[in-house]
Amino acid sequence: MPATIRSPQLPNRVSFREAVQDAITDRRARACVLLMDLDRFKEVNDTLGHHYGDLLLQQVATRLRRQLREGDQIARLGGDEFAILSRLSTRADAAGLAQRVADCLRGPFELEQISVDVQASVGISMFPEDADDVETLLQKADVAMYQAKSTRKDVAVYDERCDNHSPSKLALTADLRAGLQDDQIVAWYQPALDLRSGQVFSVEALVRWEHPRLGLLPPAAFLEMTEHTNLIKPLTHRVLDVALLQAATWRELGIELTMAVNVSPGVLIDEQFPSQVLDALRRAGVPPAQLKLEVTESALMSDPEVAHEVLLELSKLGIQISIDDFGTGYSSLAYLADLPVSEVKIDRSFVGRMGSRSKEGIIVNSTIDLAHNLGLRAIAEGVEELSLISDLKTLGCDAAQGFAISYPLTTGDATEWLLNLEKVPRIEGFKARVA
Repeated sequence: MPATIRSPQLPNRVSFREAVQDAITDRRARACVLLMDLDRFKEVNDTLGHHYGDLLLQQVATRLRRQLREGDQIARLGGDEFAILSRLSTRADAAGLAQRVADCLRGPFELEQISVDVQASVGISMFPEDADDVETLLQKADVAMYQAKSTRKDVAVYDERCDNHSPSKLALTADLRAGLQDDQIVAWYQPALDLRSGQVFSVEALVRWEHPRLGLLPPAAFLEMTEHTNLIKPLTHRVLDVALLQAATWRELGIELTMAVNVSPGVLIDEQFPSQVLDALRRAGVPPAQLKLEVTESALMSDPEVAHEVLLELSKLGIQISIDDFGTGYSSLAYLADLPVSEVKIDRSFVGRMGSRSKEGIIVNSTIDLAHNLGLRAIAEGVEELSLISDLKTLGCDAAQGFAISYPLTTGDATEWLLNLEKVPRIEGFKARVA
């Protein structure tokens, strides 16, 4: 039986819809809708039972009430989903309220001597800018909430560019089909540093779209859209071709680096993918050992059997396999130990908040030990502070990638950076050369 809130009692979905309708009846009014759910609530329910899930929801409701201003209204829409209606008139004010909501849930919840940590993802839609009816306001707040989840941020304001169902997104899909034929897809490159040797040993190809009308678009503006269409495969192949040709160009300049390319779930379960990768390597004249394919845990679990076979075939070709965003998925250690991988990339959400006694620091340390025990290289991503580099070296981390080493660079800037490493700011142990 699902968990229920007994006290304090909150309005339900029907009551909330009526409240929103009343608020927007005056077309001159301004308001915002905040939609949030709890990350990891299902784990509490499944692990501890519905009684503790019930207690958690009660305490969440109490904390949320404390963040409201006079006139704000809160409701529980069902499960672990809550909504807030506020007369705040600007996106900045709404985002401020949403951040306070997220922050108030950070502290541990004490559930009958059991301490539980949860977090919230909050999506925001504005009346009348985003919608002028109840259903669409809730829908767009929901889109924003899932955008917050996908980008691992606490808060997201509705952005039409992230809405796969918007008319403009449908038009963007058509533009991308043309763009794939017109060489509008390019790659930027972010180097990775070996913390033992001080050498730059790898670069990751990061997709960008040079849209003829909208300018340079980052992955967040179109990548999720391609995951829901049949465009993800041609996009992946295009990035692979661009990256491998660049690797070949760098080899001619004496720059020997591993080229890393991300692979999505839809591509990873394509049994034809290994032969297509081999064809791309032959076209570029790049040896398989110089290519590294990065896959996420979630991609691995979309179809574990097929993914395992595809990765095994790629590994037999001599291609390196890396598990990206490690620690954020739900794959079992037994499954990971059986995969033909050479590297795990510790997710930035852990690396960015690590400290000597923090939970994130413990996770980073444990992940490094796990990787080494499995015979794998551990690379920390999202390294944005120089101080983290010495901390990671102390923990025995093999490599690091992030803004502290280099931002993603255009092809020209990356080439200049790699050829002139003596100009790079000093990092202890950084020997200003490529592998």
